[in-house]
Amino acid sequence: FHPNSVEICLNLSGAGFVRLGGQEVSYRTASAGFYAQGNEALEASRLRNQLHQFITVEFAPSFLGRHLGGREGVLHPLVRQVVEGRDISGVSPATPLSAAQQTLVSGLRNPPVPAVAQPLWYEAKAMELMAQLFVREPEEEEFFCTRQKRMAKERVEQVLAIMRRSLAEPPSLEEIGREVGCSPFYLSRT
Repeated sequence: FHPNSVEICLNLSGAGFVRLGGQEVSYRTASAGFYAQGNEALEASRLRNQLHQFITVEFAPSFLGRHLGGREGVLHPLVRQVVEGRDISGVSPATPLSAAQQTLVSGLRNPPVPAVAQPLWYEAKAMELMAQLFVREPEEEEFFCTRQKRMAKERVEQVLAIMRRSLAEPPSLEEIGREVGCSPFYLSRT
């Protein structure tokens, strides 16, 4: 970990965890999260006998302040405190990579621009990740039917990601259901 920075971890394959005191966040294949190491040390480990691939993107507090200052009200609490200049450690929950984020990761591995333009392109992609992971939508009351539609769409994105990574040997409906957290019957209906 790099002290006094916020790091995004895009976990592409393999599983592991990041721990701060009693709080542990698990990273599964195709997940993303972020953390900051300030006044307390973070601990991390990867599970043995797995192929591990991940990308980390590190943000200095000055960079975050320059781009996110004045927007503290919509930032994740950990990022907000770093932008405000606090020396804090923390870990965000890990979430599955969306289809758009998986496309972004693919671009990070093979940038579609000439080498001379890559620094600018990478900075733009880093800022895109900041917008996706650090900014929180204002909380509004969500109607049940709206929530169900949103959750169904998120599950479909998760299933697509699972299928993309396992095209040669697709998992069974039961295995996919366990991974996305719903019954095979409900998954087949969705």
